[in-house]
Amino acid sequence: MLVHDILSYSKIDNEEIKFESVELDEVLSFVIDFLDVNDQVTFDDLTEVVCHKSQIQILFQNLIENGLKYNQCAIPSMKIINKNSSDIILIVYAGNGLGISPEDTQSIFDVSLDYTLM
Repeated sequence: MLVHDILSYSKIDNEEIKFESVELDEVLSFVIDFLDVNDQVTFDDLTEVVCHKSQIQILFQNLIENGLKYNQCAIPSMKIINKNSSDIILIVYAGNGLGISPEDTQSIFDVSLDYTLM
């Protein structure tokens, strides 16, 4: 599934992406169970959004894995917080890891794909 999703992601500019109504709670619960990090990650009741489900799953997985990988605390912890208002959906990720350096904050969500087949 991950290989399929990566290939789909690489074709974003060339194909139409299938959006669907997704319960973020369900996606996040799946990722937490898959990574077996129930003790390290907590989250608020999230919301339902229209999105590409696999991409949201990969986003949550990458955030959690990076939060663990770049953490020097004895007990890593992360929280995903729902800050929705009536006209905006805002999901906040907080953790006790090293964080992102200020010079990298502008580029972390840039899309640049460089696949090399071996």
